[in-house]
Amino acid sequence: MAKITQIPVRDNPFFPSTTCECCENGVNHEPWCFTVNPATRYAYQIVLDPTRLSELDRLVLHSLGVIWGPNRVR
Repeated sequence: MAKITQIPVRDNPFFPSTTCECCENGVNHEPWCFTVNPATRYAYQIVLDPTRLSELDRLVLHSLGVIWGPNRVR
């Protein structure tokens, strides 16, 4: 019977330089990964930079009572 062993991290060609930081996949990205999915990329960008929020999304969030802006630590 063959013995299955894990490849040590230092010997794995897909870690860490070639793995995606979002989906941790080395060859093909997951469908939800921000590198291939525009909706996920937009959500990721507006969290990092609130000024990228579209005017429509700003109006929708405002109508729901949401204040979208830079994180203010109290």
